Amino acid sequence: MSAPHGPRGGPAAPPADALLPEVPDLSHLTEEEKKIILGVMDRQKKEVEKEQSMLKHPTEGDARRVLQTATKTTAKMQWTGEALSSRV
Repeated sequence: MSAPHGPRGGPAAPPADALLPEVPDLSHLTEEEKKIILGVMDRQKKEVEKEQSMLKHPTEGDARRVLQTATKTTAKMQWTGEALSSRV
């Protein structure tokens, strides 16, 4: 049996639910504290889902951002004299 493969032949990303911890026991907290923590966990879940979606369905804008980041990194490395081979 083989493992599932991602878009480039590497291992597939785990489902968003697998990346998030289960809801901890919040019974000892006040209602306000529970609301804050659950809000943070909800935002984290949405961010993970957004990242997973971007990995599954990259847009032209995503590719442009990756290219810009790579270009900036290369320029910075050239400016500082850092060898390009040291990043590989």
